[in-house]
Amino acid sequence: MNLFEIRNMWYQFDDRWILEDINLVIRDKIVFTVVGPNGSGKTTLIKLMVGLLRPQRGRILYKNKDIMKLSPEEFRVGYVPQLSSYSEISQRLLLPVSDVIRLSMLRNKENIKVKIDRVLEMLQIEDLRNELFLKLSGGQKQKVLLARALANEPETLILDEPVTGVDQESEFHIFNFLKQLNRKEKITIILVTHDLDVVPGISDKVGCLDKRLYVHNKGGEFISCPVYKNQMKEGLEILVHGKNIPHRLVPLHRHGK
Repeated sequence: MNLFEIRNMWYQFDDRWILEDINLVIRDKIVFTVVGPNGSGKTTLIKLMVGLLRPQRGRILYKNKDIMKLSPEEFRVGYVPQLSSYSEISQRLLLPVSDVIRLSMLRNKENIKVKIDRVLEMLQIEDLRNELFLKLSGGQKQKVLLARALANEPETLILDEPVTGVDQESEFHIFNFLKQLNRKEKITIILVTHDLDVVPGISDKVGCLDKRLYVHNKGGEFISCPVYKNQMKEGLEILVHGKNIPHRLVPLHRHGK
């Protein structure tokens, strides 16, 4: 079943097109990863998909319905923004973790304590229940924001750079948790990341974004993306490598669905 479908979408800010002619279909129960250079429109794309922004052209559908016309009960999507988006508010958020999660619960308000207990256990942060969000480490805050999104029992989870500013151990646990969440709970994951090492192992489908979107139907194919080449001067290619990625040069390929 198709969950998200984006049709000929364009988004403009300050008389400049941030996204151009985006076409995308995301089926349920997969992990779709978005990669691309800084300023390529990744966060803008995510904000459009969760309804925080509205495109100037084109449509965004969720289960064949315009997302702007859906109720919270119909639009069962959990959103985890970049941790930096919370940096200012978190300095004033003198609330314990359990209340941070409780205040996010928009639907299914029965058995709230049971649901909070469940998401804390899922992320193995039961010991943080009564800790102030303000005083948590970056990795702990990110896990709380994940728990907050999961408390509403979403069928799709959208995350924008979920490991930015967290330590290596927390990064490993978060990516492993997301993979297991998809495999065991069958939750669709839409993920923006700069960590190229994890992309082949976690992704079913990858979108390379730089205003236009280039979609690959296998996790490892993103390393043949022209997005990186187009960022290099005088036609030079960039070498992509990592502990889980062989050394390869980036060739051209076509964009599309």
